[in-house]
Amino acid sequence: MNTPNEITAQQKLTDLGWTLSDSIDWNYDSMFPKLKGMGVKGEIKRKCGLIKQVEPVLMDTLLDGEEVQYIAKGVQVRFAEQYFLGAWSALINQTVFVLTNVRLLMFNTNTRGKPHNSIWMVYYSEIKKFKQRWISGFTMKLNDKSKFVFLGFKGSDRKSMPRIFERIRQEYQELDFQPEVTQSRETLCTVCKQVVPKKEFQCSNCGQEYWKPDSLAVRSLFFPSWGDWIMGHRMLAIIELLGYLISLVVLSLLAIEDIVLLPFALIILAIEHVVDASITRMIAKKGLTPKKPLVGKPNG
Repeated sequence: MNTPNEITAQQKLTDLGWTLSDSIDWNYDSMFPKLKGMGVKGEIKRKCGLIKQVEPVLMDTLLDGEEVQYIAKGVQVRFAEQYFLGAWSALINQTVFVLTNVRLLMFNTNTRGKPHNSIWMVYYSEIKKFKQRWISGFTMKLNDKSKFVFLGFKGSDRKSMPRIFERIRQEYQELDFQPEVTQSRETLCTVCKQVVPKKEFQCSNCGQEYWKPDSLAVRSLFFPSWGDWIMGHRMLAIIELLGYLISLVVLSLLAIEDIVLLPFALIILAIEHVVDASITRMIAKKGLTPKKPLVGKPNG
């Protein structure tokens, strides 16, 4: 309990000119554990700025009685994507974490934290281990043996998230709530925010259809960058296309000068197609890429 002279987190936000949506249940004290000291104003400004980016989608995603306990942003890391995409891997894997009293929500976002397409959720009963890494991140192991590595968290989040996560999980275990799932990290429909089961590509609740990863991969196989463009990674698709066109021109000129090089040029171009298709499939499998949006309101 706060003493009369002790300011609450909600009062602190009000004093700094920040207000959060009344349509969402916030645990202010949990979300803003530090209210005094050097850099507090900047930290609150950063966190509120992130919240404002995700707030509209969050209002459509939260369940009745679901309370937001903490929000932070990191980057999902996969070795294969880093190897082939370099810095672009970090740009397409920006992830906002929302810890609620019911589940962990994850939103794929841009660098500012504005949600893109993919939304995932993990019930706390499905989390086997949530371990802090020695450099700016966490490792999350789930019951279905899937493993996720996230880096790029701010220092305050690295300190607060493990503590808050453990508190929530302990409270969760006391309730003995173990809902049925199709996979430990469920994917949510981008329209109605209901679960789209594993290996299904149409929402049974609202009817929204999604691209199959193999379909996107085939498009990238025939025309590099096509799959990335459909997934909404427009800048990456443009860079990939420019790189492909440059290599096509260079190899064509070399083949014209020496016809012996033609088979090698064709092999190199074929490898580029296959590699791009493989990367497209790998990225597409992580979430759901909607086909043309529904007309009208969803059923749910």
